[in-house]
Amino acid sequence: MKFKFSIIVCIILLSCSKKEESKTNKEVHLSPEVAIPYFDTTNTRIEKEIEKEVVAFQNKLNKESLTKPAIKFSIDTFKIELKNRKRQEFDYSTQGMNNAVLDMIDEYKKLNDFYFTELLNLLEKEDKQVLINSQRDWLKFSESEFKLIEIMQNLKYNSGGSIQSNFAITIYYEIIKSRTEQLFWHYNSIIDRQENYTK
Repeated sequence: MKFKFSIIVCIILLSCSKKEESKTNKEVHLSPEVAIPYFDTTNTRIEKEIEKEVVAFQNKLNKESLTKPAIKFSIDTFKIELKNRKRQEFDYSTQGMNNAVLDMIDEYKKLNDFYFTELLNLLEKEDKQVLINSQRDWLKFSESEFKLIEIMQNLKYNSGGSIQSNFAITIYYEIIKSRTEQLFWHYNSIIDRQENYTK
């Protein structure tokens, strides 16, 4: 099941904002607050910085007693979080921070889909439906939480200011990140058992 959360969040949190992206070196225009132009060259520089830090991080992980999936998950999430931090250092405007977190959410959604499928493939036939039902219930819960976030963005419930969108987008991010981690650790526990069982 594909998530459509990014669209929902853009509507909920950035009501009047519209993101116009270009694959060339053009500015990204956003309203009501304009983010610092984010060029392809900036992205390339950040990616190179990340790759250097990932090598050191992977060397450290290789010394730990981790499964291969645990190393992969650790590196994947390290990259996501590091890119977010570097982007927010580059543009710490409200809109710039929100854009960085939205990109991070998209990456966690991909991991969520991946580990849901991987876990589903490892479960016995009679247990698969439990996972499917759990994921379906989580999606319903998420949708309800997003509706609450939307309501709480109303000025009658908060002190206003653009910082409110940062709070809201962080809640949204934590919901998706937490579920992704849960799916991964269920999956990894099976892999860990299989590896120890075959030793």
